Amino acid sequence: MQVWILARGEDSEGEQVLGVYASRDAARADFEREALVVDRAFTIDRAFNTEDGSVYIHGGCDWVTLTPWTVQGAPVPGPAAPALSAQQPQALA
Repeated sequence: MQVWILARGEDSEGEQVLGVYASRDAARADFEREALVVDRAFTIDRAFNTEDGSVYIHGGCDWVTLTPWTVQGAPVPGPAAPALSAQQPQALA
């Protein structure tokens, strides 16, 4: 199973995961919103896609990425858990 990770950060300052999505298309609006934040603050100076479909935006010292990741392990049986939101953090049990 593959998921898409939306993250932002600053050069040499680490990163913050903003969301995990079931598909690239599901992450599109949030990625575009974050790219506009970078563009308004610094103007985008680099943008590219990679062979695996990742998208990278850089402006000034800020960046935003949307990257595919493979989920390891077997799926847990039972009903699907509700999606966690970056706006409403929840503690994991």
